[in-house]
Amino acid sequence: MCQKNNLRDAENGCGEPKLSNDLPPKKKTIYMEEAITKTKFGLFNYYIIFVSGIILYAVGLETCAILYVIPVSTCDLSLTTNQKGILGAATFAGIICSSHLWGFLADTKGRRRVILPSLMAAVAMSVVCSFIQNFYIFTALRFLNGFFMSCASGTIYAYLGEFHNNIHRSRAIMGAAIIYGISCMMIPITAWFFINQDWQFQVPYIGLTYKPWRLFVVACAIPGFISVLALTLLPESPKFLLSQGNKEAAYQILQKMNRWNNGEKCELELFEIREETDSIEKRQRYLDNKNSRFPLLKSVWDQTAPLFKPPYLKSTILICTIQFGIYSTSTGFFMFFAEVLNKMSANLDNFYDQRISMCDAINMKPVNMSAIEYDVVNDEVCIEKLELSTLENGIVLEIAFGLGHILVGLLINKVGKFPIIFFILCTTGLSGIGCMLTDIPALQISLFLSLLSSGVAANVVSSATVELYPTTLRAMALCISLMFARFGGVAGSNTAAFLLDNHCEAAFYLSGSVVTAMGLLAFFIPNIHKKVSNAAIEETRNDPRLSLVSFRGSVKSF
Repeated sequence: MCQKNNLRDAENGCGEPKLSNDLPPKKKTIYMEEAITKTKFGLFNYYIIFVSGIILYAVGLETCAILYVIPVSTCDLSLTTNQKGILGAATFAGIICSSHLWGFLADTKGRRRVILPSLMAAVAMSVVCSFIQNFYIFTALRFLNGFFMSCASGTIYAYLGEFHNNIHRSRAIMGAAIIYGISCMMIPITAWFFINQDWQFQVPYIGLTYKPWRLFVVACAIPGFISVLALTLLPESPKFLLSQGNKEAAYQILQKMNRWNNGEKCELELFEIREETDSIEKRQRYLDNKNSRFPLLKSVWDQTAPLFKPPYLKSTILICTIQFGIYSTSTGFFMFFAEVLNKMSANLDNFYDQRISMCDAINMKPVNMSAIEYDVVNDEVCIEKLELSTLENGIVLEIAFGLGHILVGLLINKVGKFPIIFFILCTTGLSGIGCMLTDIPALQISLFLSLLSSGVAANVVSSATVELYPTTLRAMALCISLMFARFGGVAGSNTAAFLLDNHCEAAFYLSGSVVTAMGLLAFFIPNIHKKVSNAAIEETRNDPRLSLVSFRGSVKSF
């Protein structure tokens, strides 16, 4: 039971919201943006950026690694073609089903307070999963893994952003994305290292033959476990605590940040932190809801409804639509990444001196079919190792993904978010269309990899989302936008599965056109054209709405 007078509990996000302030009067009153600026940028910021990047990597690893597991677990789990599709979508289904719940809990109970237990539960699901032989139980556990991983995938953007001021916020989020992108290069290498081993042993009492792919499932949970340990050194978001009326706890966390960044002996000057108007109103609604007939449902409604009403309606629709469109290609088509390139490689070997269209190379029946492709035709063949081409192509894509995040991180404050989103999505979208307009194999593969790299823009959109909403709605907005993103991934994979076999050209034209259209649509995101300047801090000091997003002016701090 959390005691609201216990400062340690308050720092961890415990205790009910308060309407009064326990602090004695200070020398001056400042807003959170200026207070964060006083702690400067240093070790604490680098640490939380690194931890956030590892958490994003843990989410990506858990959702994508199953694509490497399915081909080599077909016989052990007795998978049919339809069951492979269900298993591949199970994690995404869990993310979709729980996004709204985690957004509500993160905005009402605390960011760190929900990220920690959800990561621990996701790690546990993966470990247990490695010992399961039944398809239905295995799929249910992958669904639960996605259910718990969903919390970190959206909430971490809000958590990270709330420790930074307006100048450093976008770079901090992109810094975490860079760590995520670089770490993703390890996914195919890790899969190759674990899965392509020759050992196996019997587990007594449960009659299980433990093979390398099962150990790979456990290995995928290691980044999540490391993240849990790393998060124990970090406090709750000071902006969330301020939104709950815990000014003393928010000040103490700023003091902790200051000591990390400037030395243990460095003390912050005494000041009182002013609150957001929305935070005060939200706490009043919280107390009012206690007297309603269904307090929980009323709280959920109050936390969700504002996103779909002015002034946030336009932003919510735009962000959700753009994330849906990006993920429909970057995730939807990625499901068939290895299959498309393996088919092209097998067929082009027979036409090394000729030029053929990409769809002909994909759909032509090859003379020499690779082991993985043959498994699709003949269910009696059991594949226990990954093809080398799968590793090579995966590394190329992840390198492009990592380099893209590095470049975005270097440029985002200099050129702004919209030019980056527009350039990435239009370039990658036109690359998808270009795949159908050339008969040069090397160029076809390069353009296809470029199309899949459209996912780099998704993190820039999430960075923009952080700045569009106040503290009281931010986590919910991020979780809902990423819920629509996962919807896009599921819709895109099913569309690609149908079109690649029946209307191959349409698959690439459609994907390329959708991604390009999302780049154009980003033009209408509120405040997307503003750049960060050093004058922003001075501007916010005299702004009575500093803690809120103004849809008639510039983006203030949150």
